[in-house]
Amino acid sequence: MGLPSAAGAGPVSGRPLYLHLLDRELGGSVGFRLTPRVFEHVVKCLLLGTTSPLCCGISLVWENGGLGEREHRLLSALAEHDSFQPISYQGTLDEFVSSRQRLYRHDAHRYPLYFGRESARLELVRPTLHKDADTTEALQGSLLAWAGTGDGGGSRGLARRVVLRALLKRRERAITFSLFQATARRVGGGAEVEGEVKRRISTAYTRHYLDFLGGDLPTGVPGLSRFDGDLSADFPLFDVPLLTTLLRGVGLGAVLDSPWHEHEEWWLRFLAERGTGAHWALVWNLGAVLGAVAALRPPARGSGEQFTARAVMRAALGGLCAAESARAGANSLVTAAADRSMGVLGRVVVGPADLGAGPTASSTNTATGAGSGSVTQVGSVHGGLHQHHHWHTPAPGPARP
Repeated sequence: MGLPSAAGAGPVSGRPLYLHLLDRELGGSVGFRLTPRVFEHVVKCLLLGTTSPLCCGISLVWENGGLGEREHRLLSALAEHDSFQPISYQGTLDEFVSSRQRLYRHDAHRYPLYFGRESARLELVRPTLHKDADTTEALQGSLLAWAGTGDGGGSRGLARRVVLRALLKRRERAITFSLFQATARRVGGGAEVEGEVKRRISTAYTRHYLDFLGGDLPTGVPGLSRFDGDLSADFPLFDVPLLTTLLRGVGLGAVLDSPWHEHEEWWLRFLAERGTGAHWALVWNLGAVLGAVAALRPPARGSGEQFTARAVMRAALGGLCAAESARAGANSLVTAAADRSMGVLGRVVVGPADLGAGPTASSTNTATGAGSGSVTQVGSVHGGLHQHHHWHTPAPGPARP
């Protein structure tokens, strides 16, 4: 089995990542509540461990009560550096707010931000990516198709009837669980039927955005494993626990685990060069390591299989990274991490064909490759790289953990 990747893109996929953890309706369907700590950790992990843009609908940012002003400022900084792309069907922010007021006027108490003064604070995050298809219309089509198929027995059968009846009377109401709640109570079935409806809405909503982006979602977010098997495509390439293990192992634990604001200047310099130079080499190495370790097991499809594969891979990576952690040099943070990740990769025996086209010895000012038998290894990124990227030399104090 080769490295899981988008259309054969190799270890550096660059595939857009959809931040489903910001969806409060999705989280509510499995009892998940986003906290600033979880949000920040996942975002920083994906920034360091991938070159992918992070994306989601602008409504997810505005409507999630787990995000405060500090988190909105973080997302605003990411948007300024093209690392975060808030998506909207509407052309302007005023149009977006107006559309929400129309959709949620029957449910205004759950969405007070669209009907008061709170929107001024939320304007820190504005849409940057336009989506042609109306999410509500796409969601209705997907749910109607689901409701009209399958058997009519059990809680899932009742959920199909609830969805069909409520959608036929929807008019201009938003498609959230509030639309289906009264019908679900009349039909009966209790919490099981309600849970089926909630998760079906969230799955269809998320698939719509994944299809629009041609994207993937981060796996392993604590509390959201219910969606990993159904919606993720490139496990383990964007797996948060596995990337966390690797990033800590190659020396980036300090910036990963400490609050963003403590190293904000370092992060802003990093964002300006993210996806280039030493960071590109680091991501290539990490992706190659994950692909090589994953190749030792059968493909993990469902959430349960991913859990088992993650546990085994985490144990293997922990040992590999522990051997590398002592190799801290005098080089700058990301450059040193890229070199350490090369050392980790050198311990994984795989065929070159499994890794895709990575850095080669003929590269100029990029990581060099050195093959030894059946081991593919990425060489040193010292020298030219850190001479050309100013963020490789963190500022004095907390910016150099």
